[in-house]
This record gives sequence, C-alpha cells and structure tokens, in this order.
Amino acid sequence: MKEFSNLQNECLQLIESHNKCENNCCNNHFCINNGCKESDCSNCMYNILHNPNPQIHYSCNRITYYYVLRFFNRFASEISHLIDLFVPHINKTITDIYIVSLGCGPGTEIYGFLKSLNDTHPNIKLHYEGHDLEKSWETVQNISKRCLSNMNHNINFYSTDMFADFHGFNNDYINFLILNYVLSDAVKYLTKEQKTNFIDNIVGFIIDNNVRNVIFNDIKYYGYPLLLDSGIQLMKLLISKLKKRGKNIKELYFEFDCNPYGNEHWIRHKTNILKFNNIENNSFMENINNCKSRQIYIHII
Repeated sequence: MKEFSNLQNECLQLIESHNKCENNCCNNHFCINNGCKESDCSNCMYNILHNPNPQIHYSCNRITYYYVLRFFNRFASEISHLIDLFVPHINKTITDIYIVSLGCGPGTEIYGFLKSLNDTHPNIKLHYEGHDLEKSWETVQNISKRCLSNMNHNINFYSTDMFADFHGFNNDYINFLILNYVLSDAVKYLTKEQKTNFIDNIVGFIIDNNVRNVIFNDIKYYGYPLLLDSGIQLMKLLISKLKKRGKNIKELYFEFDCNPYGNEHWIRHKTNILKFNNIENNSFMENINNCKSRQIYIHII
C-alpha cells in the first residue's frame, strides 16, 4: 500500500533530521536523565506504554514519528485482521462508511480499513473523524491526510474534546466508533472516578449519535474488574452500561496469541502476520514481528 509507505518514509526523514534534545525539551530531558542517548525515543516510549504511573505522554513531535515507524504497521494490521472478518458480509450497495476515533493519535485504523476494503470494495468512501487532545500528532496527521488525498476519502483530525466538539456527518448514524489503544492509556492517567465518568461520556456519545458498532483494539492485559486497571475492564464496563441503558448488544471477543483469561469466549485469529511491507532502512521496528492485541467488537441493535 503506497500511501502507508509514503507516510512512513516521510516520518523516517523527519526523525533523522530532527534536532537533538535541546534546552527547550518539553519532557525535561526525560531520555537523558534515564541514561539513553540524546533523541533516542525508546525510554520515553517505554515509560508511556509500560509504566503504571507514567511521567510523560506524547507531547514531543519526535516521539510521534518514532511511534509511526515502530507501531503503525502492527496496529493497522490488527484492525485490518478484524475488518477482514466482516468484509464478506458488507452489502455490495454500500457506498459510504462513517468512522469516529477517540484518542486517534496518527489514525492507524484508517489504513487498517483501507487494507481490508480496497480489494473487494474499492468504491466505498470512508468518512473519518479522529479526535486526540495531544497537538503533537498534528504533523503526522497532516502527512497522512496528504498521503491519502488521491483516494477521495473524507479524513479529518481534531485536537479537541470529542464529547464537546464532535463535528459529525451529513447523516444520522455512525458505522464505527474506534477505541484503538486509548482505554489502556486512560487507565494510567485517570482516577477510578474519572474512568467511570469517561466511560459514561462514551456511552452517552454512542447513544446520542446512533453508533452502530464499536471496535476495541488494545493490549492483552486482562486486569481486575474492581480496579478498572485495564482497557478490557473499561470496555466491559462500557458494555454493561449500554445494556443498563436498554441497548441490545452482540459481543465478539478476538485475540492473536493471548491466554484465555476471563469467562469470555475469545476467538483466535487464524494468523497474526503484519499486513504492510516495511520500508527500507526502518530500524525502529526491531522485535515488532506480529499482531498481539485483544479485540472486542460490539454491534448495537
């Protein structure tokens, strides 16, 4: 997929030309203070992803390029593997799919959808609205929009609160709400009360905007219901609250290589391969060899 390769090539050029960490470092020289080389994003990324009490977030432009080069293939592939399961059931008369992404970052799910749809439904137009409060993603988002500009999709990103500033589409429904590695991020930065309020906001958004399907794609840590300490537990809370609001829910649970914790019927994907070709000279994908997430798909009836 040339659009994917073009995006990664631009990010590779940007990260290679990016200034070293200087006095105006927005993360107070976190990398240097933790013993890694100047402008090496690995320690900062590890802190964001693996520390239960991270000190930093995606506030630096360079780490957004690093993210795209290291994780974009995997996260987009995970979404594509899930969409592949539903492609045979898409009505041939459908011309438009409406997608909203909360905490979208660089918008990996767009490429996942396109990878699955291009061969069998090339005429479907995606209408996408992604929201992420971190303004540092804007450079990558703009590159992505430019790389996709010849495909005639309607792609828009906003660095605003989706619950207060949803722009919407010229219709009365949303086909997919995407929660792509956002809930596991939320559990580390929010108190338990804030987590519950966050889920209440998502439930309200789903009901108010007639969301028909929700895709959760996230890390495989299962967590504990009483602690709400994982993305999976927040997603299960979301499902229970929708049911309490009178919604009929069809749930499907998928995984790539995880132990079957919990009483859900986790369905293993037939393959965990990455679906995009890696660009030349991208050394940032070291040890990122396959898909690893857990996924929960819900259809709201």
